[in-house]
Amino acid sequence: MTKPFVRALAPIFFIVLLSTQAEARWESLDEASAITQIDQNFEINKDGTYKYTFDVNIDIKKDGARSAYGTVPMRYNSGRSRVTSVVAETIFQGKTQKVPKDQIEDKPEKAKDVGFDKTHNLSIAFPSVNVGSVLHYKVTWEHHTVPITGQFSENIYYGVGSPTLPPSKTHIVSKIPLTITIDDPDHYLAVEHHKKGDLDIVDIKLLRPVYFQPVNEKHDGWYKKSPFPQVAISSTENWADVGKAFTRDYEVEMSKPLPEAFARVADESKLKTSFVDRSNAFTAGLAEIVRYHGDWRTRKGSYIPRPLQTIRTSQFGDCKDMAIVTAASLRRMGYKTNVALVNRGYDKPKPMLLPGTGMFNHAIVRAEDEQGHVRWIDPTNAASRAQAIRADIAGRPALVLDGAHSRLETTTDMRPEDSQSFRTVSYAFDPNTDQVKTKMQLVYKGFLAERLTAWELSDSKRQIAETLLARATDSAEILSSEIEPFDLRSRIVNDLVFEMRYTSAYKLEETTAGLAFNLAPANESLGRLDTKDRMSGYYLGTPESYELVRSIKDAELIGSAVKPCQFKSQWIDGERSIEALKGAITIVQRVTNKVYGIGAEEFASQEFKSLQKNLQNCLGSYTIVFKKAATSSPEIAASTH
Repeated sequence: MTKPFVRALAPIFFIVLLSTQAEARWESLDEASAITQIDQNFEINKDGTYKYTFDVNIDIKKDGARSAYGTVPMRYNSGRSRVTSVVAETIFQGKTQKVPKDQIEDKPEKAKDVGFDKTHNLSIAFPSVNVGSVLHYKVTWEHHTVPITGQFSENIYYGVGSPTLPPSKTHIVSKIPLTITIDDPDHYLAVEHHKKGDLDIVDIKLLRPVYFQPVNEKHDGWYKKSPFPQVAISSTENWADVGKAFTRDYEVEMSKPLPEAFARVADESKLKTSFVDRSNAFTAGLAEIVRYHGDWRTRKGSYIPRPLQTIRTSQFGDCKDMAIVTAASLRRMGYKTNVALVNRGYDKPKPMLLPGTGMFNHAIVRAEDEQGHVRWIDPTNAASRAQAIRADIAGRPALVLDGAHSRLETTTDMRPEDSQSFRTVSYAFDPNTDQVKTKMQLVYKGFLAERLTAWELSDSKRQIAETLLARATDSAEILSSEIEPFDLRSRIVNDLVFEMRYTSAYKLEETTAGLAFNLAPANESLGRLDTKDRMSGYYLGTPESYELVRSIKDAELIGSAVKPCQFKSQWIDGERSIEALKGAITIVQRVTNKVYGIGAEEFASQEFKSLQKNLQNCLGSYTIVFKKAATSSPEIAASTH
């Protein structure tokens, strides 16, 4: 599904790539390449349809903004909206030059993803765009088709994409009673809400410039909470009002007899003995007969699926279609199911301050297993893994479509144990030839295994083997290699085990004490992160854990034994041990990333300072000095995970 209307300004991204030089700070207004002033006007009818006017001035400050803003694209769904007027002009050195009609285009746009939709792109190409120019455009849309008749919802943001200056304002006149919620702890906005006869009036005014763009920050930035001021507007305070408006259409379809092909897959899947196995068998079987294919052509506002028989006949379906087929089939097996709407993606979702439809872009299935545990199933994925949540729908609000009992729940969050890797490596160094023979076992579990599941359905076994070897050897100069047979044809996610042997060029460093083997640091960038002037937090990634066991064969440790170390924190746990035993040196390292990121407000805590110290002392760079052992050591045991 797509958001009913997409504005011209850039969306909020909570994970940003930042510069890597000088002192970290917020970019000032005079450094911005462009500055905007935005006026918005909504005229909302009783049935929820509305007229929307977007009036913008873009002040071009730097040369780079001439290209970035010289042509303004605005995407919208022509099945729900139509453009009724466009005014555009360039103002430069006191002279106004109107944009000619032939430089304003409104035409269908090819879908970004594979699928059908009714996306149009309204493009305005401004003339005479120079530093110092002001680009002005005013566009009015009529939203004639809405997801839910008689309801309205919208979220107003400021400062996204480029600095926004006063007197930017939003004016709303509604024939539907409205509720507003304000998220503006730093008081950027003045908000007034009052009634005038039968009308609800909302006025939002920007009091001072708002702009959040960190510069000169090393490493990926991350925000636990959006810094941008926000006002949520809705005609209801009850999520059930939104959910029940959709439920009837979903339930009507799911109550119909399943087409024979779907029923056959469901009945075959029911022969399994548990919910996880049945669900995995069904979604894997469904993927064989229905391909995931976006179909966002407007049907009651684009939130309603097509009939079951139409899905079967076309042999493709979008997320809504795949969700109702799966929910209906699991019901056939005896499970309680509902379709749920979520915002799919790896970025942190925007807060949902009030009920509405615009915050969702994906449909999944909420199901309860034999023990009554809630499972979240996304049948659009190529791989089936009902045993745990997938990262792109984890830990985010989900609107469960359950009639009058519709409600907003939170999907299960990712845990480190849901995404695990274990690497066991044995090195046999030959200083005489500057070569090393390596034996490696890789074990992937959970989400990491899911990423590789069904790989053979798209790539050749040879190509996969070459890719796995390249990743495992970290671009070493490989002289010869061998990988044990593997099977990645199944769509159902299970633990994956890969075993390989290879010989590579490797010259050990020789010291006066002996041969040297260097251990690279783990999470080095975080351990050495300068937080003194940092503006944003630090992005860790999807919660996961990994274990790395390395053994140097036929080696004796020189010097005193190394004391094992370990540490725990609310963000990362880690440990490392180095042991000399039976003619071999074994290094064990374990790291667990427990959260997605660390907020900037947490950097001042003593716990974070301890974490940085532990990362440097326990998991930092280390050199092992050894000599060849008098007797050969046994092979290192394979992982038992």
